Amino acid sequence: MVKTILFYILSIFSFILSGLEACEIISHHRIIRTQFVDLNFKDIAKSTDCNTKEKLQFLNAIQNSKGVLNPRIFKNDLGVTASIKPAKIKVEVLEENLINRFNLTSKWTFRNTHAIGQATSIVLSEGEKLSYDCLNCTIPGEKSIKVIIRDAIKGTEKFKWIKSSLLTRSYALVSTTDFHVDNKPLSFSNFKLQEVFSATPEVYFTKKNKLRFYKLNKVLRKGKPIEFSTLSPVSLVSIGNPVSVSLRYSTLSLQGKAIPMKNGFYGELIQLRNIQTNKIIIGKVVDFNKVVIEL
Repeated sequence: MVKTILFYILSIFSFILSGLEACEIISHHRIIRTQFVDLNFKDIAKSTDCNTKEKLQFLNAIQNSKGVLNPRIFKNDLGVTASIKPAKIKVEVLEENLINRFNLTSKWTFRNTHAIGQATSIVLSEGEKLSYDCLNCTIPGEKSIKVIIRDAIKGTEKFKWIKSSLLTRSYALVSTTDFHVDNKPLSFSNFKLQEVFSATPEVYFTKKNKLRFYKLNKVLRKGKPIEFSTLSPVSLVSIGNPVSVSLRYSTLSLQGKAIPMKNGFYGELIQLRNIQTNKIIIGKVVDFNKVVIEL
């Protein structure tokens, strides 16, 4: 009788202990994740007997970490309760790998990285080596990048194609409010000069002190950079209305008045009639009702 009771007690104790044992996640030796795309658990794990909560713990740990992760880091620093294999997992960021592979400086970045019909993340087993092949990956624009995974010992070779945009750092005037189309000149007070990444930085208008000479020709939403194509010049001088004329020659500067013979925009050369002599002169529009003649 005592033996029977002891047997049941041991069985129950064993059952409780088994319930307390950590579940297991078997992953890969090396995981290369994208910087701006969320991972899928099935893409970075080979097998598991863990529940959803424990899977999410591991997934978040990989998503938000990089470097070599070991059991102590997983448990103490990242809060992963599952038992993780292999004992060491190296986590890298794909976009950073590409920057290093093609010897690009910090002013460059890869964005919008994805793989069509397959996982964007890259996983490698022990002994596998990785390389990238890309045409023109030193100039901005859309890129097709070939991922090559080789195992020299097994003699195997695998390929994957990913798409990504190579962008360069530049600056742009970004709207701090929503704008609608009207004929009002713009003010820098509604914009901020901000760092942006773009494949075509030349399209951005960046002269904050010249904004007041332009108006919008289309709607501009808050947080969007302003481009040359969204601007139309404002007429700074009007036909028939007297303007101030400055004559500049070396250190000499003379002031006068003249009558524009047409409307004029910033930087435009226009004909004017001298009020005193009635002679036709040519000057450059530099501000509202201001023209400069440079000899």
